[in-house]
Amino acid sequence: MTDAFMGEILASVMNKKGHAFAVAKDEEGRLYYLAAEAETFIEKYCEGSLLRDELAIVEWASWVTPAVVAKDFKWVGEIRNPYSISLPFTYEESNKI
Repeated sequence: MTDAFMGEILASVMNKKGHAFAVAKDEEGRLYYLAAEAETFIEKYCEGSLLRDELAIVEWASWVTPAVVAKDFKWVGEIRNPYSISLPFTYEESNKI
């Protein structure tokens, strides 16, 4: 028997948007936390190129909260990052354009 209250809590932290999250590692062992709108964009980012060595996907993450994505994950998708945090507007005279 499942607890309805616990099911509601778990559903609230699950990835409902369909975004993909992964932990990747480079050849020196550094970890990279990646997010995109689909797994294919993460896989494409991890392929080697002239500017970057190939990354190996260590694991796919499915229980990532939006706050953790905003703080620790790099958005590698093609759409605008839905987890970006906007900065407040400054009304000081010194910041006028």
